[in-house]
Amino acid sequence: MEKKNLLHLLINTSDEDAQINAARCLHKYAFDRGVLNILCTVAVEAISGKLRDALIKTLKLNPEEANRWFKNCAMNSPEPVQRRRALISLSLMECHTAKEAVIQGLQDPHRSVRVGAALNAGLYNDKDVTKALENYFEKKPLDLALESFAEAVKKVWHKRRRVDRFANGTLGNDRNLPENDIQNKSGEKPSITVVAESH
Repeated sequence: MEKKNLLHLLINTSDEDAQINAARCLHKYAFDRGVLNILCTVAVEAISGKLRDALIKTLKLNPEEANRWFKNCAMNSPEPVQRRRALISLSLMECHTAKEAVIQGLQDPHRSVRVGAALNAGLYNDKDVTKALENYFEKKPLDLALESFAEAVKKVWHKRRRVDRFANGTLGNDRNLPENDIQNKSGEKPSITVVAESH
């Protein structure tokens, strides 16, 4: 399948298995900057952990560029959910060169971003990261517990919505579910903002 069709499948289908297959097949285009930008963008937009894992596996073929993209997104995206997922993606990429993003993330005004940064901090054997992590735990000792609770509530809510949608025959396009009802009170899925790369 050609690049254009694979990208169309990755972006436009609601079939997770088709998206995962497209992400895997795009491995031969990992050094194409346009494809890499799309793969990274979908990784910070994806709700599915399985899809994100497939994207990360492909992006690991070009880790330097992918890590640069995720670091830039983690530090500059106006959307907290994108900053958090960029930090998670850096962690999944096993990146050890985004120290600034981790330290900034530990001071983020949004709890979920701080937790993403705290989970990423374990990759660094660095005194600045350690100090920022100690400050984080001093100032926000309940963040991890509160975030775990919020994630559990969100999973129950999504499961309940799927059961309700299955019961009334509307299951099939979960892309219309609100991304994060706890953070997104309007009920609209946050739009992805592609952050321009800075070198």
